Amino acid sequence: MLLVFVLGSLARELFIGTSADGTFTFSETPLPNAVVRGHVVDDRQKTGAQRLYLSVLSDAGVSLTDPARGYYLGFAEGYLLAASIADHFANVAATLLGSDGQWLERHRIFAQESMHQLEKNYHAFQTDPFWVTVYALGHRYVTGLADGYAAAGFPRREVLEFYLLASLRELDFSAYETTAIETAIRGTGCFRITDDLSDVLGGHTTWMSYGYGFDRVLKAINYNFREASTREQLVVFSSQPGVVGSSDSFYVTSSTTATARKRVELVVLDTLYPRDKEAEFSDLGYNGTGVPAWLRGLASNLLAIDGTSWAEHFRRNRAEMGYGNWLVMDYARLREVQAFAGSRDSRYSYITENEIRLLTSVEAIREHILVLDATPMLLTNGLYVSINTPLNNVTRAYLNLTSEMLDADPRYGILLRDGMKVRDSKDMFDLMRHNDYLHDVEANNDPAREVAARYDLRPNEDGMISEPYGAVDTKVVSLARMDDTSLWMAVGPTLGTRNSLPRFKYADWEDVPHHGISTGAWPISPDAFLFGYDSIVESHVRIGPEVVIFSLIFALGLGGVVVWVVLIYLRSKRQPSIPLGRPRKG
Repeated sequence: MLLVFVLGSLARELFIGTSADGTFTFSETPLPNAVVRGHVVDDRQKTGAQRLYLSVLSDAGVSLTDPARGYYLGFAEGYLLAASIADHFANVAATLLGSDGQWLERHRIFAQESMHQLEKNYHAFQTDPFWVTVYALGHRYVTGLADGYAAAGFPRREVLEFYLLASLRELDFSAYETTAIETAIRGTGCFRITDDLSDVLGGHTTWMSYGYGFDRVLKAINYNFREASTREQLVVFSSQPGVVGSSDSFYVTSSTTATARKRVELVVLDTLYPRDKEAEFSDLGYNGTGVPAWLRGLASNLLAIDGTSWAEHFRRNRAEMGYGNWLVMDYARLREVQAFAGSRDSRYSYITENEIRLLTSVEAIREHILVLDATPMLLTNGLYVSINTPLNNVTRAYLNLTSEMLDADPRYGILLRDGMKVRDSKDMFDLMRHNDYLHDVEANNDPAREVAARYDLRPNEDGMISEPYGAVDTKVVSLARMDDTSLWMAVGPTLGTRNSLPRFKYADWEDVPHHGISTGAWPISPDAFLFGYDSIVESHVRIGPEVVIFSLIFALGLGGVVVWVVLIYLRSKRQPSIPLGRPRKG
């Protein structure tokens, strides 16, 4: 029993196969007619996160539509992560929904109408890749999640609950009787071009409530959709159980164009803007004709061939919700620059003379969407930052914000001050985990006024309120990471610039929910680790001779201690492609 349980916690698989009559089967062992494969690895005791790999197999066949592919991918996630999904729902309910744990009726209506509109427009415009893709992701994937969750033996939940789970970032929870003070999802993002213009380092840190923010699942999904202008769409991102996309988003994407088979390499991040409460809540008197920003962003990742086309897809059928700044870095164009220019001056000339768009900025507030080529600012300043406040004056006016408010955010000063010192991935990682509030004049002794906020360290005095809220993860990428579509990752609150801040402990916050989350000190590990879709999938599914050895040891009664020691050793050996430690250059 002990042996089976521990081995099962390391990795699980699911295969989904289809039949000629349209029915499908699923099994935790390989199927001869498999079209989708899912694989989950539980690394929570080592890194604080699980890893989920999903793939529509390349030989799935053209008869398998994109909506069907989306459904099977969702089913696989729902089945493999069912226990974690149940925990995540419990944490979200306890943190955001108040004492009764129920969604407001207006939120339920929003989800119902939105999903209905996705289905209606798909059937009306079946040749339009946009509607096919948003339907496949926002309706079929979500439905698959609910069905896979139930198939794993858990009480069935309404499909709309999974849609609302994906929409948390765009909902207002002020009308719920929650005790949480900070309910918004926020974050810090930055792109830094190196002095010789040979690389662009990207970083992003997400802020959320610690009541549900540590439910981390790193996802690598090979969608293999066939009805878009791209093929072989692989997206790597930090997410949560049962959540279709990212939260405060950061996506590493790769695909090929459908006709020329040209490689597409984009990194997409966003940070959310604050919204007026009354206007925000009136947005949910939503008539169902628009597509939420989280879904348009995810679909654009699969449809786009560059930053310009990403923005064009994102602008379509927007809903009156979803305020934020999306940044799209085009690493394929950066490779083009490197191929044609060998020095800093020649690279600069090539970019400017050929109007190469490396970075695209999309500032979105309800009906206002401003698309900018951010490359000139990136070249001039050496970096481009996103901190939940628009950089553009026109967009700020929509929120009744001034330039003084932007300058007043200490993150802006910190990023401008320290961002130019970033030379490689390690430097970007340190910048995105920066919190030196006791010594940094920009922070003014407030741990919440930092790149990686720690509201839990506030002293409950001088107008400050301590709250279990702040940085929950950090992601870093560079051109080298695009070679295998991977990213550097760290989960949990920062230990600070000097590695001296105390760890967060749930024992100090007895009322904070943490179903399925380690009750130990966070972060589990302060180090970064690599995550991507690689050979680790294969290495975990093979049942090697160690299983036989374990069985013999157990049968001979040599004791549980031996089993545990060997298991720990093998667990470290079975993850060769995801090294722990601080990021190296690249």
